[in-house]
Amino acid sequence: MTDSVLLVLGFEGWLKSSIVSLTTEKYVELGGKTSKVNPRGSSSWAFDGSGMVKRNKKNYALATFPNGKKYNCDLQASYNLGARY
Repeated sequence: MTDSVLLVLGFEGWLKSSIVSLTTEKYVELGGKTSKVNPRGSSSWAFDGSGMVKRNKKNYALATFPNGKKYNCDLQASYNLGARY
């Protein structure tokens, strides 16, 4: 990678962490509670506790639960995180 690419990647990482810090501080000022969440595995397990989901090979954003329900992986991951935390 060139130096300019590394500089841009470093800037984007710095900017992202600054935005997270700023919004967290503002929310805490308003009386909210925050916690850091590890999103690893959140889209591979079903939020209803039925087990691991199977991803659709043609449309990887679609997940099928063991009980036959079909959901969008991002939606079910957000439900999963909400159920955990």
